[in-house]
Amino acid sequence: MTLGDYVKKRNGVPIGHPKSLGNNLYRSFGAKNFTTFWTFWNPIFGYYLGSKIFKPLKKVLPIGIALILTFIFCGLIHDLVTTLIRGKISLFFTIWFFIMGTTITISKKLSYDLSTALDFEGTSKRVYHHHLFKHYLRLLLKMRCH
Repeated sequence: MTLGDYVKKRNGVPIGHPKSLGNNLYRSFGAKNFTTFWTFWNPIFGYYLGSKIFKPLKKVLPIGIALILTFIFCGLIHDLVTTLIRGKISLFFTIWFFIMGTTITISKKLSYDLSTALDFEGTSKRVYHHHLFKHYLRLLLKMRCH
């Protein structure tokens, strides 16, 4: 599968399409679980992580371990960029992505599905989960700024 095919599969539109970002955010934040969120989040980066890191790792390691190591690699890339910009070493994203990879691995084993959660005072589950992810990202940004 080419990068263009992959992005179109994830976003429903080709790379560069005006609705690409909106589709990406809608599908990511409307995800039924963390696995689905990461399936849709940043499809270009995800394509390369999947094809260059995850696929080779899963040939020699259990899928859960390969997934966690792929997330750690992604965190290291993010930390490299922040280290270059800030001028001091940071492992914040490496640790964070390790936690996220572990969360995904565990939630897959448990078949965790946010879309089956109880309805909260008449709020649709999708709207609730959209707000949940929004607050989750706000918390992450707050932690990062301190």
